[in-house]
Amino acid sequence: MSAEAAKPPARLSGLLDLLLCLAFAALWAWPLPSRLGVLRDGYDAAQHAWNLAWVAHALTTGGTPLFEANVLAPSHDVLAFTEPLVGYGVLSIPLRSAGLSAAEAANAVSLLLLGLAPFLLSRAAISLGAARGPAIVGSLAASFGALSTLNLGYVSFAAWGGIAFLVLEGTRLARTGSTSAAVDLGAGAAILAWFSLQLFAFAMAGLLFLALADLLRQPRRFASETLPRLLVSGAVAALLLAPLALPLLRVRSTEGFQRTEAETRRFQATPASLVTTTPDNPGQAFLPFRSGSETALYPGTVAVVLSAAGLLVLFRRSPLRLLAGTGTVLAVVGFTGALGYGGPVWPLLVKLVPPLYGGIRSAARFSFLAQTGVALLAAAGATALLARVRDRWTRAGLVALAVAAVAADVRQSAAFTYRPEEPPPVERLLASDDPGGPVLHLPLTHRPAEARLMLASTLHFRPVVNGVLSHVPARHEELASLLASSPVPADLLQRLESWPVGTVVLHEHLLPVERLAPTLRFLVAGLDSGRLLGPVRLAHRGGHDWVFPLAAHRQGRALPASAEAPARAAADFRARALAAPDVRGPSEESLVLAVDAPGEGSTVEGDLLVRGWAQDTDGPVAVLEVTLDGDRRDPLSLARVPRPDVASALPHLGSCEEAGYEARVAKLPGDEGRRVLGVSFLSKGGRFRRVERPFVWR
Repeated sequence: MSAEAAKPPARLSGLLDLLLCLAFAALWAWPLPSRLGVLRDGYDAAQHAWNLAWVAHALTTGGTPLFEANVLAPSHDVLAFTEPLVGYGVLSIPLRSAGLSAAEAANAVSLLLLGLAPFLLSRAAISLGAARGPAIVGSLAASFGALSTLNLGYVSFAAWGGIAFLVLEGTRLARTGSTSAAVDLGAGAAILAWFSLQLFAFAMAGLLFLALADLLRQPRRFASETLPRLLVSGAVAALLLAPLALPLLRVRSTEGFQRTEAETRRFQATPASLVTTTPDNPGQAFLPFRSGSETALYPGTVAVVLSAAGLLVLFRRSPLRLLAGTGTVLAVVGFTGALGYGGPVWPLLVKLVPPLYGGIRSAARFSFLAQTGVALLAAAGATALLARVRDRWTRAGLVALAVAAVAADVRQSAAFTYRPEEPPPVERLLASDDPGGPVLHLPLTHRPAEARLMLASTLHFRPVVNGVLSHVPARHEELASLLASSPVPADLLQRLESWPVGTVVLHEHLLPVERLAPTLRFLVAGLDSGRLLGPVRLAHRGGHDWVFPLAAHRQGRALPASAEAPARAAADFRARALAAPDVRGPSEESLVLAVDAPGEGSTVEGDLLVRGWAQDTDGPVAVLEVTLDGDRRDPLSLARVPRPDVASALPHLGSCEEAGYEARVAKLPGDEGRRVLGVSFLSKGGRFRRVERPFVWR
């Protein structure tokens, strides 16, 4: 650190800038800072929370290998099936030690890094010649665009500000040629990779093109000074990255995981993405396009205006040309990289480093590099514009006004809808009783909803067969397919014994109605054969969970303690299996019926009233089940009522005295937020239909 940077005023100004960036991020993300325990959703956000919790658990528990995560058992190196997110997990350790839940720690880490990004961008801009105030304005303007709104609450890309740090160290290396700068660059690159390999990949692409630009500008100096130092950086990075890269490469080889070109093409940007914002950015409602996916890449209106001013710097003799030039290179490489196979950058990088770039699903996320470039351009533009103002206080007022304009431009209203429930009785039982081996939760889907089971397992970190990561082994997908069969193969229990599965947990309330009868009868057959013990019945969210230890792995140990005699629970379970309806999917849209309430996207307070009509020429169509986000809820009441309006409109249906239905569903703790109602129907002729309806529950 230079003597200039070590002076107290410089340190104080840096601290003030950091606090400003953190405060801006907290206000932008509000109300998240006041509701840390609520996740963006029960899918990716829940999986990220589990991921951080596992890393913290593994690093603070002796003898627990980091990559041997507890999901998708009995697979090995499971953490390498996805982005390991180790750096985020390390940051979460003191938060977890302070008593924060897995969800709270994940959101807190995300918020911290969200505020750190514009601070690091401003430091990079200042090092390249921007004035302090304009650097802050440009960094804030570019740090909270549509892409940031999309990723709010998803911790995996929260460390994107690390790209700016590498730009800072890379330009220092090019300027000084010092070995210390080379070591710092290599170490910084490795640290970023431990947070996110994708961000590391984007940053390396940016540095590659900056190095090429430096080579063209001063080839002799690059060859004699810069290139040898870059080799030092590469060696340092390789040394620090080896413990991360080796498990990932090993898994890629043994499991055969790979991304296809067709998959990447589904998640690549188009030129229209640059003028596409999200539905949750009201300050950008004037734009022609909306998207809730990664292809919403509008950087922000203030960022665009200031970047345009920054581009003009390139055409003048100005000390800001290096800043503007660096920003331009990064913005162009970032945006063209986001085009995926529709642009020149992505195919080149996939050919150069196939394991790194070929494993990335979403090319559109290359725009994190573009955001870095836009921030530098915006800082250059803001510096050039404010340089025309001589009065210090006028400049300060304009900076404050610009920050306010940024806040109005990038404000967001993204909904956080998933409040993880308190550990249910079944998880507390698994924590206290040795399950005898990996736990298999039914239904087994390996779909995004299983992230909730992963998060629930952080109570005990017992191995579970379930899980959803970037890649799922083929044998797990095959098992899920067999368990979804009708009927479930009788010899599957033998396969579960050899898997091995120690305990089966049936979440009856989560089973789709068309899978209810086959699954229950399969488990009854296991009880009859003596291969399954129990069951132990536990209440859960208005329904039941059933615990079936496998006799082969119980080793004579007594069943978990329960207030209900196992014989009584078994008798009731058999009765449920006999009473389960035989439903043949898929849903038949030709079965005419209606869900009148709640309305599409409507807001409901208190208990939920589900109302509509269901009848065909054979008479009233039965309401089989009501679900909330796939969770079956037994209605407080279900009544059939007359619908004379239906009889008048559809006279061929005959009498409609019982065509209508009204079901009242109790609101349970944690139900608040956006929900998807599901209502399943079965006609007397065996026709099945499911209708889904999104609504907001308050």
